[in-house]
Amino acid sequence: MKSKIIILIFGLCVIVTSLAKSQSYYLNTYGLESESTDRSVLIKRIDLSHGSIQDSLIVCNAGLIPFKKPAHILINNQSCLISIVQKGGYNKNSGSVDYKIVYVIAGVNNGISVIRRDSLSDAILGTFIQYSDDPSFRLKMYRNNDTLQIFPSGDYTLDNNYRFRRLRGFDPHISPGGIRRSGPFEYLDRLNLPNTHQLYSAIADDSQYRILRLDNQQMPADSLMIESNERASDIYAYHPQRDRLYVFHLNYEAHGKFPESDRNYGDDWITPEVLIYDPNTLHLLESHQVADFDSANYPGNERGMADVVGDYIVYYFFEDDWMGRFYPAMLFIFDTRTNQATWLRVGWR
Repeated sequence: MKSKIIILIFGLCVIVTSLAKSQSYYLNTYGLESESTDRSVLIKRIDLSHGSIQDSLIVCNAGLIPFKKPAHILINNQSCLISIVQKGGYNKNSGSVDYKIVYVIAGVNNGISVIRRDSLSDAILGTFIQYSDDPSFRLKMYRNNDTLQIFPSGDYTLDNNYRFRRLRGFDPHISPGGIRRSGPFEYLDRLNLPNTHQLYSAIADDSQYRILRLDNQQMPADSLMIESNERASDIYAYHPQRDRLYVFHLNYEAHGKFPESDRNYGDDWITPEVLIYDPNTLHLLESHQVADFDSANYPGNERGMADVVGDYIVYYFFEDDWMGRFYPAMLFIFDTRTNQATWLRVGWR
């Protein structure tokens, strides 16, 4: 009996440890084609520790996805997702001629479940985005016929009845915590938080994209060019737990409206890599080759800051090459404990 109890306790410890290590990432994606050729819009939960899709929720049966990730808000001790879809107009997957906004507020404490689903007729979405590490989201919505504001431009959250509540206005030229100008750099975006190194990304006057470390006067102390060349996608992240800056150069494919401009699998390929830097000096510490995607599932050409989720650095490739087609939606997952990368097909973009 005692041995059985010990085995049972050990098994429970394994389960609890496994659940504790499970780290989730939520995204929006298009689903499979329907009979009307429009595609459903879904929220999906990705288990990063297993590199797999664990749950999904249909937002609506058609419509344009304006922001690749749902906004994530904590309200009433409930972790909530907000996904907004634009229908109508000359948009991808528009679903109808008439303008209409459809949105879902979903709880994620136990799976993905609908708290509120609603729609607004004759409505156009002007802005909907949530920046990394920002507890609020930016929203603007107005009527199509007379352009009267439904939700004025501003930072929003949810009230206790799960309705949009405006907090304040915002400067449309900079992200939260950003800086308008520092030295020769404009529109500095802060890197992942908590970030005690004053790390920002910005475009210089020479049009080159760089990571900056600012001094106490918010002036550039060091800079690092992160663009490799036009042959690669360039993504980056500061990982607070590791206290390291990661820069990735990755292959991509391009398949747009004009075949002569396509980039096929293996064309002018690079060796995909991660470069790891000291955030105090921006000096290179180490580099590693990382896994490439396969020919059936490919990302597009993008540049930007990745998300940090626990031990993982995650980047969702969702930019569109041409609205007349759907492309594979790919998630890049990098485990900072092992320096191993995984590619996961999560739907369509």
